[in-house]
Amino acid sequence: MTNNIIHDIEKYIEFLKLKGYTVSLSTFGDRFTPITSELINFDIHPHAVCNYLKANPATKGKCVRNKQNLENLHMKHPRYCSCYAGVEEYLIPIIFDGIFLMYLHISGYRNNFEISKNRMNHITELCGERFAELYDSELSDVPPSLDTVLSFITPLEYMIVSLYNTCKKERDYFEMQNTSRNIYTQALQFIQDNYMHDISCSDISKKLQYSESYLRSVFKKEGNMSVQAKINSYRIDISKQMLKSTSMSITEIAFAVGYKDSNYFSSAFKKYIGISPLAYRKSV
Repeated sequence: MTNNIIHDIEKYIEFLKLKGYTVSLSTFGDRFTPITSELINFDIHPHAVCNYLKANPATKGKCVRNKQNLENLHMKHPRYCSCYAGVEEYLIPIIFDGIFLMYLHISGYRNNFEISKNRMNHITELCGERFAELYDSELSDVPPSLDTVLSFITPLEYMIVSLYNTCKKERDYFEMQNTSRNIYTQALQFIQDNYMHDISCSDISKKLQYSESYLRSVFKKEGNMSVQAKINSYRIDISKQMLKSTSMSITEIAFAVGYKDSNYFSSAFKKYIGISPLAYRKSV
């Protein structure tokens, strides 16, 4: 049942993307156990400017900390706001029976607040003119109205509430199972937050405080692949989104997703996808 709902959520977000709206989910914590790891796939801002910030040493970790701080906002109503870099978005809290479930982000906008322009200028000083170029070329200065956002978000909200209720019924059974699924979910979250940096099985094991050998066995059981293969797979998935939706060069994308060498990135991409990054960009 949960797989069907997740599939519906994925297809609806893809539909909204075709209509020009970029939607992501965040701050769902463990409220959707046992399928939290699947939701992590929706917890990403695919804009080139956001990936540039995550990969730039001057802003390393800021996006992750910004997301972590959202849990403490206790928002009850939608808000149009600007992040530390001046990227604007609608932030929609999903609340059911008085319980906060997650935030929906409708993002990709700019220059509707004076503070956004000031923040953009500050980050440009830190990160360089390439940030300003991406900010101007990849973001829109015409966000939809709140009424429009609420109208197309309502079906997604129903799906999320349905998913929450289904997960709640399954949770007791999940908690009786081996803890490896929970460890796997935590590891995936670490990868999602740090894929743009040089990370390995060792880094994840230190973060989660489990041995590398045990972590490898968890990945084999839960994901049917090695830790490094999962890291590479996630990086390739992000790069596919960037190739489709941004004007960043192959070298820029390679750096943004954690590869230090564009040739190695191209080789890894072809291994996973079957064609080169350039051929993939031309095909979509």
